Amino acid sequence: MPSAAPPPPLYPLLQLTHLTAGATPITITPSIGLPALPLLTASTPPLRPGIPATVPLWLGLTLKKTRRAVLTPPPWLRAEALERAAAAERATPDDALLPPVDEAFLEVAASVCAAAAEDVPEVARVRRALDDYAGVRAGKVRRAVRAQVGVPGGAPAGGGVAVKLPRVTRAEVALVRDVVARVCAMEWRLGREGGAASGTGGGTGEGDTTTGGGGTGTTEGGRQLRRVQM
Repeated sequence: MPSAAPPPPLYPLLQLTHLTAGATPITITPSIGLPALPLLTASTPPLRPGIPATVPLWLGLTLKKTRRAVLTPPPWLRAEALERAAAAERATPDDALLPPVDEAFLEVAASVCAAAAEDVPEVARVRRALDDYAGVRAGKVRRAVRAQVGVPGGAPAGGGVAVKLPRVTRAEVALVRDVVARVCAMEWRLGREGGAASGTGGGTGEGDTTTGGGGTGTTEGGRQLRRVQM
């Protein structure tokens, strides 16, 4: 009997940004001694049993997975901090995305909660608050994308569409990149089709794709664009 497939990760696209997030500093309390490790950009501090030290996330996770250290979650990875951040994000307009609690908050939170859940106080509440906070920010990003690419005109010369998203983290870009690509491609195609239709219609409505007798203003192109779920 085949074994059941493992559940999908909470944020599967974060694999694309975990490499750079691995350099994020995190505090650990090791249970072993370890000499300083010379790395490309810096050296890790020598580790002494029972003495807290700040190391790169990848090293902290490695020691945690081998039961040689206890992780200390960063201050923002607390239920109260994430709940306050989500409330503040909701209180601001959609076009005013606040700075993230950390540039790699999604990657760090996903890794720490997965590998060291017992080291995170109220981990279930933290996960709920994290999902809430990430969801609020993701909603703002999606609406910003809609506002910038959901306009007539299609793509500029060269076939590209630029979307300005200030204060968005790498992981948040990865999470919406496929949606952005599909929306931009759809808008570009609909813009070309609309231009061709208006050019052949001659102002008589022959090139219009409006259905329902022309009184609803709903076009087939509009329905296709709305099918791109964001």
